[in-house]
Amino acid sequence: TDNTARVVLVQSVPPYIVLAEGQQTAWDLVERAIITSPYTLDGEDPEKQLFKIRAPEESGFWSAITPADKYGVVLVPQNQQKTRISITSTKGKDTIEREDALPVLWALAGELRRLETEEQ
Repeated sequence: TDNTARVVLVQSVPPYIVLAEGQQTAWDLVERAIITSPYTLDGEDPEKQLFKIRAPEESGFWSAITPADKYGVVLVPQNQQKTRISITSTKGKDTIEREDALPVLWALAGELRRLETEEQ
């Protein structure tokens, strides 16, 4: 069957999202998805197609002891109509292991789907 979804979470090793949008639209949508997700946007590098994000911080006692996990969200154009989104180190080089990347991708995919339904 044809997959007509605009947001597809591929749970392979490593996992990634395929967004049926070109590079600039994908960049704008992912930025909005990060802002509305539980993650905090720590910076962006449009030249590298990289967003730097931080996991939600713990509250209470553990917040003083455990630093928030930091990730990179990298966009790679697949073609004119699709962009691949993966989770990496904050420098955008090393792919994050499946167990750590999936919660971030689930949150982003959920926000991207919510944004998609708002636009319709």
